[in-house]
Amino acid sequence: MGYREARALLDRLPRLEVKPGLTRTVRLLDVLGHPERAFPTVHVGGTNGKGSVVAMLDAVLREAGVRVGRFTSPELVDFRDRIAMDGEWLTEAEWAAGTERIEASLVDSEDPPTQFEAITAIAFDAFSRGAIDIALVEVGLG
Repeated sequence: MGYREARALLDRLPRLEVKPGLTRTVRLLDVLGHPERAFPTVHVGGTNGKGSVVAMLDAVLREAGVRVGRFTSPELVDFRDRIAMDGEWLTEAEWAAGTERIEASLVDSEDPPTQFEAITAIAFDAFSRGAIDIALVEVGLG
């Protein structure tokens, strides 16, 4: 699977629909072997300023020599900027590989995950594979 195919698959998932609960996300994380358990996470929530707080924490921690994974939403410049490790966006190949690892769960489901849920799973998988020290995750409702 290439990046264009991965994006096309992700773009077919519900984007604006809020689906309460963690069932779909947990199902994706099960498929990936629960990569979110491989590193500590700072969750940043609230009404305003989440992205700014994550960006500042990212800069401070990286300056201190910590390997940081960053997950924010929505994208600011490019779809790929939602997930970064050590300040670098995931490559198109990494996005494609992460999407391919959960592809069956995206297409063969009676209750498909939202695009946000799929990207969250891709982020955790990338962070686990990238052996980060800590994840900074902007969280939302739903």
